[in-house]
Amino acid sequence: REPMTVTGHHQSAEQEHVSFADLDLRRWSAQQALKVRVQRAADRVCSQAEGPFSSINLGLASSMNCTDRTYHAARPQIIAAINRARTGQSLAAMSIAVAAPRTC
Repeated sequence: REPMTVTGHHQSAEQEHVSFADLDLRRWSAQQALKVRVQRAADRVCSQAEGPFSSINLGLASSMNCTDRTYHAARPQIIAAINRARTGQSLAAMSIAVAAPRTC
């Protein structure tokens, strides 16, 4: 099984794979859990991409912008996984790639 990867215009500086192998994505609570996992991964990869003092040097708004962009870039993977689970299709990938763009 290979994870799905969302790519943007720039190659990713930091990336993390978020597993959902333990979640039954047919259930609303599992879907919400996956979204929280992806959001937290977006926070982590943006923090890594921006460095430990990013909120001081770049401002909090810049850090939040990176997290938002990273989450939204991964969102199609979340939707696809949920839709496949709902329709009973095989989930070839059991993780979602969350990558911070170089521009963070």
